[in-house]
Amino acid sequence: MAFIMKGLKFSPLSNRQCDFLICILLSMAVILVFWQVQNFKFIYYDDDAYVTGKVYFSSASINKETLVWAFTNIEAGFWHPLTWLSLILDYRLYGSNTGGYHWTNVIFHLLNTLLLYLLLRYMTGAYWKSAFVAALFALHPLHVESVAWVSQRKDVLSTFLGLLTLAAYMYYVKKPRGWRYLVVVSSLLLALMAKPMVVTVPFLMLLLDYWPLGRMQLSPAREIEYPIQESSRLNIERKHTFLWLLIEKVPLIVLSILASILVIFTERHVGALSSLADLPVTSRIANAIVSYVKYIERMFWPEHLAILYPHPVSIPWHQAGLSFLLIILISFLSIRWIRRCPYFTVGWLWYLGTLFPVIGLIQVGPHAMADRYTYVPLIGLFIIIAWGAPELAIKWRNGRLTLMVVSLAILAALAGCTFFQLQYWRNSILLFEHAILVTERNHIAHGNLGVALSVEGQYDRAISHFRTALEINPRIADFHNNFGAALTFKGKYVEAIPYYLQAIKLNPQKGEYQHNLGKAFQETGELSRAVEAYRKAINLSPGNADFHYSLGLAYMNQDRMTEANTELQKDLAIQPNHVKALKHFAALMLVQGRHEDAIMHLTRALALDQKDPEIYYSMGVALVKKNLLQEALVNFQKAIDIKPEYVEACKNRDKVLKMMQSK
Repeated sequence: MAFIMKGLKFSPLSNRQCDFLICILLSMAVILVFWQVQNFKFIYYDDDAYVTGKVYFSSASINKETLVWAFTNIEAGFWHPLTWLSLILDYRLYGSNTGGYHWTNVIFHLLNTLLLYLLLRYMTGAYWKSAFVAALFALHPLHVESVAWVSQRKDVLSTFLGLLTLAAYMYYVKKPRGWRYLVVVSSLLLALMAKPMVVTVPFLMLLLDYWPLGRMQLSPAREIEYPIQESSRLNIERKHTFLWLLIEKVPLIVLSILASILVIFTERHVGALSSLADLPVTSRIANAIVSYVKYIERMFWPEHLAILYPHPVSIPWHQAGLSFLLIILISFLSIRWIRRCPYFTVGWLWYLGTLFPVIGLIQVGPHAMADRYTYVPLIGLFIIIAWGAPELAIKWRNGRLTLMVVSLAILAALAGCTFFQLQYWRNSILLFEHAILVTERNHIAHGNLGVALSVEGQYDRAISHFRTALEINPRIADFHNNFGAALTFKGKYVEAIPYYLQAIKLNPQKGEYQHNLGKAFQETGELSRAVEAYRKAINLSPGNADFHYSLGLAYMNQDRMTEANTELQKDLAIQPNHVKALKHFAALMLVQGRHEDAIMHLTRALALDQKDPEIYYSMGVALVKKNLLQEALVNFQKAIDIKPEYVEACKNRDKVLKMMQSK
């Protein structure tokens, strides 16, 4: 940061003091509003894919194996190794303390706010206009999702790196040098490695070249006059044609194109891209046009915000038509006023351009729009407001005072809305209940609320929401699987089996469904069908230790000890500290008369878990076989202390006592 901002000097001491004061005020506002996130939990929607379900997060450090995984993993639908590494680092710092992960997001949001202010202030020299843009960015409720959702680390991190890229560009523009340009390219590459939405950064550079940098000369015969900047230190003297500036950014554009192609590949690989059969081109275009206007509407009136807005598929033609006319009208005015109000043109094109990659023409996921997509695009509209409002206020009586009062009132209202919107992100149940309340036919919200309720043991409520989700959209395999899982937890194994079978029919490539089906068959005593299902699960996901463990237990129940031994060994090879596998593998050793091996594995299990009575019981049995009666007695007693009603442990303790007395 210090290296990139090296040339950004604010000469007068009072200027620095003003910058310092504004940064302090912005920091206080962000911390006060977002302080509550330290008590928030993970969300049962993507957070499992990004944090809670990641085996590599448990490694002792960020080692070579972890780095290879981060740079090659695309299971979340994106290639974003820096996002993975930031989350892994959080795990090393905070472990299972969810507040730490949330605070990291808040810190990045705070840094983004300060960077945005400094960049605008440096380019334009306008203190309070830049501060107002930064304050709107910091406090707007539409940005809650990007900050309060741990999975959206990629949003705040990529924005931070994207703003650093613009800072590096300012450094290059001040005094163009080859090595400074290399810093710009490197910064953009890092930003793309956090989230590819920053592919529009070269486009933003072109906009900034026009205003406020004043580097662009559209026509040699028609010099453009720019508003006087109050105290900008760039002092751009030489102007260039649009073509020259475009060629200047070719390496950056190439990086953005490659990143865009990679996104399409990775999303297709994980099956996240909607087909034209499911969502026709006309529906996508109509939704994109309407979404552009809806985002503006929500910016001015942030009501009924939700984690997910279901795609309507069919949009009334008059709604799309009116939205299209409004976009055309604003675009026409932005071109017409390009000389008089360049900030209006730049702000509007900023909004249109940065939102374009996620507007839904290439549909990823089931949503029509998402609050997180506005994190960067709304900056353009904020610029229009911050620079346009003073021009209007000049015409009013006491306009300056009125503008100040109105601005403070707006910021206070936004801060209050954001504070209360954050409340819904405390946990998954609150979040999805709110989404169901403010949206219609939201099958994703019902399905994920069911998952959250299942985790809390509220299976009846969970089943009700799974049923509603399937009524709205019966083609989602996860809903059938989760419905079956809820029934399984209630002990209704026979009823769960048809739901697992339907999930497999809808998505035969997911090993988890076969595994759950196998568990249901095992509970109903159909061991042969259970073994068959487990084998299919392993064929689909051979690296999943739990699948090998379940198959090993099924083999043990069939008295197929050789096969059970093989599967449990495979489980322990993948996750050596799997306590249950160690316990059952030791039991298998006891059956085979390998008492030394059994004691060794039980000792490892006890080092990991000292509250499982079965481990102590098995250790007691193994020690009796070795004629170590005193040690066996101690282990049987420990098993009884943990579980007083443990009948077998009591019987064996009494037998050992009699054996010791007879001696």
